Amino acid sequence: MKEIIKENEMEKMLKARGFQTLDSEGCIDSTLVVDYAVSLGFESSLNSEGILEFSKNIYTVVKGPIFIKGDQIKVREWLEEQLEQGIGISVALESNDDDGELEVFLHSENEDDLSIEEMSKLEQLGITHDNSLKTILSLIEGELVLLNE
Repeated sequence: MKEIIKENEMEKMLKARGFQTLDSEGCIDSTLVVDYAVSLGFESSLNSEGILEFSKNIYTVVKGPIFIKGDQIKVREWLEEQLEQGIGISVALESNDDDGELEVFLHSENEDDLSIEEMSKLEQLGITHDNSLKTILSLIEGELVLLNE
């Protein structure tokens, strides 16, 4: 599912988060709005009426009676927590959904933070620098379903 936000709603959201979107004359600077929105994971586009909109993919991961719904960052952070509980290693993951499909893979900072044995265990489990989402989902106990609604 795509979350779509109109420009005026995005301006309000950015202002509430402390972002400065006004230029030196006190007018909304659309370039700043776009830049800040992108930093929050949104993509910008003009709709059929020429109105600026912002969107991002929203994913749902279901684990038994528990589920998490959010953008790629929220889902990735939840997967990190679930992995730590499941395998006993605090793993840093990266995520990407540039092509509209969620990818989750091992973050390169793990090489500095984890022991050789822990890195070896991750590799044996199939958690690598390549897309490891299916492996991660299968490692977390219970049946999991990933939906891009």
